[in-house]
Amino acid sequence: MRRASESRASALRRATRGICSGNSNRELLGLESPQLADNKRSHPVLIANFEPNDFRVVTPLGGMKHWRQMDYDKTFAGRKCASHPAIILALAALLYPTQALAQSGSLVNVRPGPHLNAQGAAPINAQAEPQPPCGGTEPVPAYASLNDPPNVKAWSKAELGRDWKPPACTGWTAVGFAALVTTAARFRFSEDVDGLLHHIGAISQLKGMRYWSNTHKRWQTLVVDAYALTGVQHSGREDFTFNELKAGKELYFLQVDNLSGKAIYRLHIDEASRDRIVFDIENENTMRYFLVPVFHPGELQSIYFLDRESEHVWRYYSMLRMGKNANGMAAGNESSAINRAVAFYRWLAGIPTDREPPAAR
Repeated sequence: MRRASESRASALRRATRGICSGNSNRELLGLESPQLADNKRSHPVLIANFEPNDFRVVTPLGGMKHWRQMDYDKTFAGRKCASHPAIILALAALLYPTQALAQSGSLVNVRPGPHLNAQGAAPINAQAEPQPPCGGTEPVPAYASLNDPPNVKAWSKAELGRDWKPPACTGWTAVGFAALVTTAARFRFSEDVDGLLHHIGAISQLKGMRYWSNTHKRWQTLVVDAYALTGVQHSGREDFTFNELKAGKELYFLQVDNLSGKAIYRLHIDEASRDRIVFDIENENTMRYFLVPVFHPGELQSIYFLDRESEHVWRYYSMLRMGKNANGMAAGNESSAINRAVAFYRWLAGIPTDREPPAAR
């Protein structure tokens, strides 16, 4: 028995060699490299990205209960670790898939509840389920009044169930989600519909979009770079023209963020008329973080419904979804997802993306 305990302690020492040091917990996970000046600057993504401290943390409780205290003490005694529990949780989050742990009941979900109010985003009452403005139905949540912050809601599996089925008008066939955020608002746009289509096609103008990072507690750049592509062959080109944004058209663009690097997105125009524009976006290739797949193709989706209310006023409704099989690192922080969704709304509506206050802190 004693030999087995010593063997476990030795294995634990080998597994954590180099971890216990003066580094921060974020550095231990490889999420920060303080030696690189680039990591000191603000960094990003389109409506489709995530930041490292937004990870859902899981721990294999069933396995950890077999670790003996004597093994733990032997391994870590006298060593300068940033946080023993934090290291164990961090390793567990990387080694154990979220879905399997959720099914076994050994899930520890660490996520802050966003406080939405009149300062950042209008509060939303509990609703049955999200509903885009399709087929004459009223949207859920309802549109915010003109000049008011958008109505934003992050939906949970407790509200919608694990196998929630998206509304048919989204065109999404997969059920369930890891994260789901809806945004409903009204905004002014002085140009005609061609001008609005031109704005949507101006992919290069996404570069520099900013959002409130709940990890760093400051405004940061969301999109590092973005440009239109001639197709999935990755050849860069000028922005799309409004004449290209016709119903049924599929276009591609590339977006760069500091975490998952380059990702290719498909932009599909569902409707494009004088009074209504509907388009959806999803990732075409696998998005990775340090070689670990985070989103497989089609697991990061968003759809936008723009309806003219009057000559210069438009209604806006969007839905952002991370597929239920997305890596657990990418989901779990509602505030972050809300702020990214609102950043895109602000960009489209011509509102400074870093205007105070953020939608959620």
